[in-house]
Amino acid sequence: MHLIPVQYYICTIFSNIDKVIEIFKQEFNAKDFGKVTNFLGMEISRENGKLMIKQTKFINKIFEKFNMTEFKKVDTPMELNFQAEQNQEDIKVPYRQLIGSLLYVATITRPDIMFPVSYLSRTLDKPPQATWKAAKRIVRYLMATKDIGLIYTVSSNNLISYSDSDWARDKIDRKSTSGNIVLYGSNVVSWFSKKQGCVSTAEAEYAASIQDLVHLKEINKDFASFEDTTLLVDNKSAICMAKTF
Repeated sequence: MHLIPVQYYICTIFSNIDKVIEIFKQEFNAKDFGKVTNFLGMEISRENGKLMIKQTKFINKIFEKFNMTEFKKVDTPMELNFQAEQNQEDIKVPYRQLIGSLLYVATITRPDIMFPVSYLSRTLDKPPQATWKAAKRIVRYLMATKDIGLIYTVSSNNLISYSDSDWARDKIDRKSTSGNIVLYGSNVVSWFSKKQGCVSTAEAEYAASIQDLVHLKEINKDFASFEDTTLLVDNKSAICMAKTF
């Protein structure tokens, strides 16, 4: 992993191929600062051909900032079937700051908390007591799992996308939430959890999954020899839609 400033931007390149690094230097007049071990709250290490990324120190800062170092740890990031109730009295707490910190962790290294963080981010303006408590539960879960991160190894060039959605789980508008994770060989490279924009589960699940996969497929063509792309869903309607193209 190399740290390369590109004009006014800084990007990280996950590659041991000198040719890729040279292309960035020539195309963007970039400078190579060499292998990086810390970058924007990420801790990067290498061992036996594996690249490991975690955010232990950043998570510790969250504990301290929100005075939760002494709270009891939990084994799950959210209670089963949790629903944010409407018309509850909102409270004045640093909810937006906490969700922002958790969203950064979820986006960078922790797909396991992507759903609860995304769900709780829907009530940023006036959070009730229940959602504040649910947000602190995610922090308590991170206390027990702060050393968990992502591991990358050399693998095949095929892309595999897993997609699913709940069924009209939101009690207010009956819209579903879609979840997706994409693997490059055995390595997790993309994930998301978001509320669907329409009531049709099949249409939303198919559209959300295929857009991300097509984007990654084109990137894969530029940087590696193309092998295969697979989208795995369990929605029969979505499967029929895919077969028509």
